[in-house]
Amino acid sequence: MLIVKQVSYNSSDYQEMLNLRNEVLRKPLGLQLDISKLGNEDSDYLIAGFEDEIMVGCLILSPQNATIVKLRQMAVKEVFQGHGFGRQIVAWAEAFAVNLGFASMEMHARKYAVPFYSKQGYECFGDEFLEVGIPHLKMKKFL
Repeated sequence: MLIVKQVSYNSSDYQEMLNLRNEVLRKPLGLQLDISKLGNEDSDYLIAGFEDEIMVGCLILSPQNATIVKLRQMAVKEVFQGHGFGRQIVAWAEAFAVNLGFASMEMHARKYAVPFYSKQGYECFGDEFLEVGIPHLKMKKFL
């Protein structure tokens, strides 16, 4: 059973999140997670999903203003992809955002992930653009 929860900045769970994000999001692109470019993650909402105490996926919610929150750095371990864990983590994050008073969630989705987010009710807006050297699209959902 997947347990999704908020994790604390600079905790051991946060360090595990950094490792997971590096493995899933950076290494396949030939990149390394640059800790100096993590921004204000200490003021973001750090969310992770655990199956039998193993972190299977994570994401970050970054408030943009009083009504919009940005979903960033969504990652699910490769062996756990396709099992519904990502969907459950996103659904939990959406409910969490609503409880905090946010009305919509936005993101820069990697082009290959657009079908996943579309199934969750997100819609593309704007033109395709490059980020970390690969195509992305802006997506949004009213919560």
